[in-house]
Amino acid sequence: MATMSSMKVEQSVRERVSSLAQLEGLTVSQTIARLLDEHDRKLRFAAVAAAYAEADSDYVAEVREWDETLEDGLGDGL
Repeated sequence: MATMSSMKVEQSVRERVSSLAQLEGLTVSQTIARLLDEHDRKLRFAAVAAAYAEADSDYVAEVREWDETLEDGLGDGL
């Protein structure tokens, strides 16, 4: 069994989390874990988007060329 702990949060925050947990049929702990997982996922996707935004022009040109080969119809009969 997991070790339990308590946190001091504003009553309004506690009520919001409890309401969401009840709505989704989860415990408060499961709800907080899910929210944190979603936040972590957003951060990972933001990091990937930032990395793509910083891609150099040679890389972008090569990806564009490969994308064009996918649309040339040469592999349609395979």
